[in-house]
Amino acid sequence: MPLSTATSLGQLQRMSVNECKMLQQIVASEGDGVEDEICFSKLEYLKLDRLPCLASFCSGNHAFNFPSLETIIVTECPKMKFFAQGVLSTPKLLRVRTKWCHLEDNWRWEGNLNDTIQELFMEMGDE
Repeated sequence: MPLSTATSLGQLQRMSVNECKMLQQIVASEGDGVEDEICFSKLEYLKLDRLPCLASFCSGNHAFNFPSLETIIVTECPKMKFFAQGVLSTPKLLRVRTKWCHLEDNWRWEGNLNDTIQELFMEMGDE
């Protein structure tokens, strides 16, 4: 989606993106400069599943705020190197689910969302 559309989704509570073979990013960056903060104020749940070309949520240098995000699932996104390049705020997020079953070892957390995604990417490269 274009960045301009993303800024209008403040009421969105759940987002699920599945099985898009060519998708490289969720929010398309418009320009090179840092924009105002993009806030998904009510988004509580985000699922990114079976997206073989996804490299990031947004590759541009934009600030993202997810004040309500509690659940994020990232499965089968082998090219995802980071979540977002700009400032990223996820105060309620404590872990990322990496597989569908609810076993405790299917959750990861490396201190923040970007570090967790980067660690998962590094592990995918080792397999």
